[in-house]
Amino acid sequence: MLALGLDQLRFMPTGQSWQKQIEQARSSLQRADKTQRLAMLSCLLSMIDRSRFDIDTREIERFERSGEPTYSIDTVKELARDHPDKRRVMILGADQLRNLSSWRDYDRLLDHVHLAVTTRPGFGLQDLPAPVEKLVQQHGCDHLPWTSHGQIVFFAMSPVPTSSTMLRQEFALSATLPEDRVGEKVESAALERYLGKPLLDYIREQGLYRPLLTALKEDPQRST
Repeated sequence: MLALGLDQLRFMPTGQSWQKQIEQARSSLQRADKTQRLAMLSCLLSMIDRSRFDIDTREIERFERSGEPTYSIDTVKELARDHPDKRRVMILGADQLRNLSSWRDYDRLLDHVHLAVTTRPGFGLQDLPAPVEKLVQQHGCDHLPWTSHGQIVFFAMSPVPTSSTMLRQEFALSATLPEDRVGEKVESAALERYLGKPLLDYIREQGLYRPLLTALKEDPQRST
């Protein structure tokens, strides 16, 4: 927030991203449903001052109404409608910037928001796909302007040497360990540092990110 001079940061869980839909269909892990994703986000934010942070559930609500995949272009249009006079910024990692041209109407996002991009380990800003490079050349700038939308800005933040994929793999591995060895993985100090104890406890209580076969053996009703 300090790097961009933002007044508020909103966390916006996806409703049903069409790209995530494909990923989840191929997943062998017990994934979180919408209620659990919201609960996990609340656990994470419970450890910080909420005065400048909020949870925006509009994508989940839109999916519940329509049952159709949700798209970022529809979300930024809603934000522009609801906050026409405010500076609106969508924060992306460099990995998602590289993938931007696969998004629906990606070239219309800047009609409604700024894009703020930060680097992630293993994902640089060199050799971007041609459509994305063109967008950056046309709209890239050094500092986030005070206008409501229309620019792409890059900013630095402290690198996090892990990813959601790596964390899910860690939980999946722990489900295969004998009970007396689980602490070696899931309850490690490093994992708690990344997630915080409230979130870590919630994931364990809900049995999330275990291999599906393990989850079904322990709770056969999950298959119905």
